Amino acid sequence: MIVMLAVLATTASACSLSFGDDANGGDGVGLSTATSSEPIDAGKEPVAAVVDRVLPSVVNVTTDVYQADGSSGQGIGTGFIVREDGVIVTNCHVVEGGSRLTVFLSDEDRTEYEARLIGADCLNDLAVLDIDEQGLPTVSLGDSEGLRLGQRVVALGYALGLEGGPTVTTGIVS
Repeated sequence: MIVMLAVLATTASACSLSFGDDANGGDGVGLSTATSSEPIDAGKEPVAAVVDRVLPSVVNVTTDVYQADGSSGQGIGTGFIVREDGVIVTNCHVVEGGSRLTVFLSDEDRTEYEARLIGADCLNDLAVLDIDEQGLPTVSLGDSEGLRLGQRVVALGYALGLEGGPTVTTGIVS
């Protein structure tokens, strides 16, 4: 549950989805991402359109965690690519105490990369990773000041390390 809430928080800050008529006479469904500035197809289901647009930028993050008592485990979570050169934002609790960081892309082949921790702010549960790759799909960070109470949001990620790929859910800003 905590991971899904973290995914919701990072996804909500990563993309802005709005519904309703826009001032330009369009369908009024919009999403802000760095990969495309084209409007979402009016004939498409809005949530599916968000998934189509954002999913290439969503990654699965895993880490090997070794405890002081000698036991080991694995941290699993979601991140998203914010720069074409492999910079990824995730949650600190996913990578905290981890020794080996691995990132899987959402592509068809689930391309795997070794990742490096660039920095972390565990008080705010944020971490930044880097992978050696260029030309990656990105999603831009949103401006939380533009969010409104009751606005619809979409959460997209790898909730609780579930097998079978990413999950998606919707909700409202509350």
